[in-house]
Amino acid sequence: MKKIYLNVSLLIVAVAMVNTMWAQRVRPLAAGPFITTLETAPSNNNLPNSSGSSNDRAFGDVIWSQDFGTTVTGGIPTTWTQTGANPVWKKTFEGSSGQYSSKTQTLNSSTKANGVLIFDGDSVCTKNGANVALNGAVISEQINLTGKPNVKLQFQQYFRLCCNTGTTTITVSVSKDGGTTWTDFNARGVIALNNYPTNPNTFEVNISSATMSSNNVKVKFAFSSETGVYFWQIDDVKIIEGPSHDIRLEQPNVDMGYEEGGYYTQIPAAQLAPMGFRAAVLNDGGLTQTKVRLKVDVSKGSSIYNKTSVPTTITAGARDTLKLLVTSAADKLNLSPVAASIGTYTTTFTFMADSVDQNPSNNVFTKTFAVSDTMYARDFGVTTGSTVGTLGPNNYVNGKEDGAVIASLYEFTKATKIKTASAYITAGSSVGSSFEFVLYDTSLTTEVAVSNIYTVTTTADRDKWVTMKFQTGDYSVAAGSSYYIGMRCYGLSATPVLAISTLNDLSKIDVQRANGSTVFYLPKASP
Repeated sequence: MKKIYLNVSLLIVAVAMVNTMWAQRVRPLAAGPFITTLETAPSNNNLPNSSGSSNDRAFGDVIWSQDFGTTVTGGIPTTWTQTGANPVWKKTFEGSSGQYSSKTQTLNSSTKANGVLIFDGDSVCTKNGANVALNGAVISEQINLTGKPNVKLQFQQYFRLCCNTGTTTITVSVSKDGGTTWTDFNARGVIALNNYPTNPNTFEVNISSATMSSNNVKVKFAFSSETGVYFWQIDDVKIIEGPSHDIRLEQPNVDMGYEEGGYYTQIPAAQLAPMGFRAAVLNDGGLTQTKVRLKVDVSKGSSIYNKTSVPTTITAGARDTLKLLVTSAADKLNLSPVAASIGTYTTTFTFMADSVDQNPSNNVFTKTFAVSDTMYARDFGVTTGSTVGTLGPNNYVNGKEDGAVIASLYEFTKATKIKTASAYITAGSSVGSSFEFVLYDTSLTTEVAVSNIYTVTTTADRDKWVTMKFQTGDYSVAAGSSYYIGMRCYGLSATPVLAISTLNDLSKIDVQRANGSTVFYLPKASP
């Protein structure tokens, strides 16, 4: 098996005084083909009713839980049931073992040592043939929530989905009448198709309006995909006492140049553009929250930018996106394109409201970027031993063919010249694998520059940076232009032969663009 493993931060394109670094997995294109407790004992189902006094209930108290510890490997809990055309949910100690996932890492849940539950579409769909639609659900036993008016469902998960948001879903549902009717919740959240969330990804949702203090509650996890590929792993499922006041920061954004521009973790000083800030928020408490504000602080040793959004009201269970009020260019963060701007900047997003938040840990998020004289990047680079996963053309449906491309979008605010491209080839790369760097315009149909082909001929050709010029020399780019910079890979047709390694901190830059993408898979036929 021929494999090339490329670290996540790793496609670097040198421009005049600027190196462009490609970080691989941020979000796929929206269009196109690429694009804690032991297993519940029976007595836990009949918990004593609450007295109704708020003093008897504390946020986070576990009412019911399931960690699959006593579940037989390859099965489901004995009190649970399966439904749907493909009842293939099972307990596992490994990740997906299918043709696209290649034993993807196991969900890193709190109790992963005693196994997790998985719907492994990859292991079910036909290899080297037409993919088929799959759907299957697993349903819990009856749960008694009498006297529990404010509750949350919480579990840890890890997943990857393809290929259409309208027909590919992972859904957690709650029933208050034993399964006759269901209230559905989207477990995918803001994670794009073909992407991975953090590992673990903790899903929480207030289910009070769906359970209504019923003594006949059930929970269902349903996987559905028109192509039948990829997977969903879950573990440590709990129903806990919910908070009255809980504002949750879901998705922070640093907009570089324009809304949804960037996000680059390293920027050449010459390519700087004004930056704006916004963040998605969820009121995950049981009560309406008033005077909800987003505060953004940017520091470089000390604070250099600090602004707060206009207060707003968010009802229980509702979402909103808060932006800093921008009435002029001066309201954005403007870093002068000079040597003095070079350095590392930390952006801290904080949500505030009138009420004291009972779960403040999800109110704050930080994002870091650096200004450099030479580096344009979507990641900070690689250190030995930091890789934890892989991604490549072979990880996409119909991606196993020579000439498949993994690429990333870069936008140039100033004119410059692209001189070289570089990538880090890890020690796991197989002798005989090969690739070339390729540059496309934004049509994705016009190839404007290509390098020579690099082949891992011996073991000495891997576990190193590889830098190559384009065959036609330096490539001039105009101010305001954009280009896709990628790697065209060879040796993919027979087996999964190329992958891009992922870094431990990749989740911090995982979701940046709501409508577009910074990474996509381009099939061989286009162009």
